[in-house]
Amino acid sequence: MKRIIKTEYGSQLNLQLAQIKKTDDKIVITQIGKGNGFFIEKTAFEISQLEDKIIYVDKNDLQKALSVTTNPEFKLTKASLVISENNTKIKVKLVNDVSWPKVNEIDLSKAIDLPKNFINKFNRASQFTSHDDKRIILGTINFEDGNLYATDGYSLITIVVDNEFKGSFNIPCDLLKIFPNPQKLMVQDDKVIFANDTQIAKLTQIEGKFPEIERLLQGQLKDSTKVEVDHLEFENAIDTALKLDVTNIMLDKDAIVDNVNGTIETKIKLDLDKPRTFSTSLLKRVLNKGEIAFSNDAMISTTDEETALILRKRSD
Repeated sequence: MKRIIKTEYGSQLNLQLAQIKKTDDKIVITQIGKGNGFFIEKTAFEISQLEDKIIYVDKNDLQKALSVTTNPEFKLTKASLVISENNTKIKVKLVNDVSWPKVNEIDLSKAIDLPKNFINKFNRASQFTSHDDKRIILGTINFEDGNLYATDGYSLITIVVDNEFKGSFNIPCDLLKIFPNPQKLMVQDDKVIFANDTQIAKLTQIEGKFPEIERLLQGQLKDSTKVEVDHLEFENAIDTALKLDVTNIMLDKDAIVDNVNGTIETKIKLDLDKPRTFSTSLLKRVLNKGEIAFSNDAMISTTDEETALILRKRSD
């Protein structure tokens, strides 16, 4: 029997109820979110006496019952969905008088296949979004013509996904908590649909104009100078600063220095034309084992598939 509801889906979509019905000899569990989409999963288990009925239960009660069972049996009574296993029997009360929005069957024939490494790339991009800024757009990831873009206003990233999708939309950075295994993608009106063989997540696009990351990147790249760096030494020095709670560090010609409290100085060859001060945590974020370059305002780390940039802290 397949687990039918994952806790993270419900909590992220702010779901309260689960609708259970039988379609094409499969049980379909649909959870509705408040304004931001819904989640569907088809499962192979059987519920006695369900037949053509549609029932509603509290999503949290259902999840709790499933969390303490491994391979339960399901039975429907007049007032409850009974979930039993061995000597344990749990009754999940049915919810009546439900106002349930219409969920149309979704045709995925026009959906594109996502690359297998899409999850890893999306997770990488989500590290560059903001969770505190009041500007909602900075908490999203922009998917445009096969590339992912993300920024929190101080650091930014562009990642090549390389697929057939043409167009642009903004999606929440916590998508993978809602739907951790997307295989297909489709845009339908103001909705973004992710799907795999048994699950569908339909999310409302986040409105707003995403920052012009490409133009900012090009401006920084144009005036940048590449620097030879031992990546392992560089990352170890930054990790040491983080462990010592050093908020900002200065990169100089031959060292990484805490120029505020003087708690750390790590010798490392950087060959910079002048010192530059960066946020330690953001500096750690952009490292990607690629080429390192510096402009007047930023440090840029580049590989074939991504370009990550961090704006420097002004020390003057």
